[in-house]
Amino acid sequence: MNIQQFLSDYSAARKLNGTIIVAEGDKIVAEQNLGFADLKSGSECSRDTQYQIGSVTKQFTAAAVLQAFYDLALSSGTRPADNTGLISAVKKSLQQPIAYFLPENSAWWSGKMPNWAKEVTVHQLLQHSSGIQSYTSFPEYKETFFSSPPGQVELIALFKDRELEFKPGTMFSYCNSGYILLGAIVSEVAKCSFAEYLERHVFQPLNLRDTAFPENGTVKELKREARYGKLAYGYEFNVAEENPEPYEIKRYLPMQVPGPAGAMISNAPDLLAWNNALFGGKVMPSFLLDIMLSSAISLGVEGSSYAYGIEIRETAKLGKFYLHSGGIDGYKSILVHIPKLDMSIICLTNLVGGGKELLDELDKLNASLPHTLSDQEKTMQLQAALNSKFPFLEHNKDRFNATAFADELIKQLNQE
Repeated sequence: MNIQQFLSDYSAARKLNGTIIVAEGDKIVAEQNLGFADLKSGSECSRDTQYQIGSVTKQFTAAAVLQAFYDLALSSGTRPADNTGLISAVKKSLQQPIAYFLPENSAWWSGKMPNWAKEVTVHQLLQHSSGIQSYTSFPEYKETFFSSPPGQVELIALFKDRELEFKPGTMFSYCNSGYILLGAIVSEVAKCSFAEYLERHVFQPLNLRDTAFPENGTVKELKREARYGKLAYGYEFNVAEENPEPYEIKRYLPMQVPGPAGAMISNAPDLLAWNNALFGGKVMPSFLLDIMLSSAISLGVEGSSYAYGIEIRETAKLGKFYLHSGGIDGYKSILVHIPKLDMSIICLTNLVGGGKELLDELDKLNASLPHTLSDQEKTMQLQAALNSKFPFLEHNKDRFNATAFADELIKQLNQE
């Protein structure tokens, strides 16, 4: 299969924006840099353009947790030649409750530790089976977080006193709150900030010069720093219009809000280097990678599960492969690794669908639907109603969606 031709044909039929790279090992076999990084200046997207990667951050956070627990085991004197003791020590740490690492007197709890901190384990945080309510679902996430962004301690205070949604460990429910707590645990174990830990143990050793974890600030504030000089601005288009024109988003999310759940900034070459290092055993010992990938919970769809900060899919043709997507105001991303082909797929874009008219209609529809509907039934009815009211919706979603290329390529590879 000529992957470069497949990518060229895909992008020629659409109006994409961003960077797409496909590589076999460290060799790039297909690449497209499309559209603009800065519409005002006319600066175009390039291989080196930086983007916010949203929840792709989570696999870095998961790896940091495992590495921190490994370092903790080493510091305690656990050094058997066959690694059996180290594996046991790391697994024991993963099964500890949150309170073991963030006790009652921890500053992270701002005076009061929730009861569930004695029940929910680190393992459950990593695989989104904790039952903790995700702060990104709270009304104030969109209403006040832009104008008055909370710090990490204040963020934890917003969700720590809320009841669990279900018994920990019994089901999967995507939870950004859990990854905020994981960042706090790494900080406590390593005795440094989460940003410092990533810098020392990930970014510098792997020479990821264009990757960073900003602890605060918005895109416009970050771009004043040399490290973020290649960072693209975020844009959106009105998906309800026939021929929408892109415009810069009105508000950038301050990076202290997504934190360890989604604040990282990177570019395609660095994410390729990360993929090759992670799956090549250069980020952490191979037994830690085995723990990371084997601790999976079903997503309720055949051939799909979620491990530590990474989704696992499996097909007869491709075997097991690994991915995670990310979405944050003005940006979308997806990072894929297919071991059987030694292939990485990286799609980064700074152009996403939006439009107040669509959002207002979605709110109305959500309020009108019966509460007895299943999530699947609700999604189907919402999609049908939106498509009926906005006839260009599906066309625009396909026409401008750079990250969808990953799914299209995977489908094609499965057919060959």
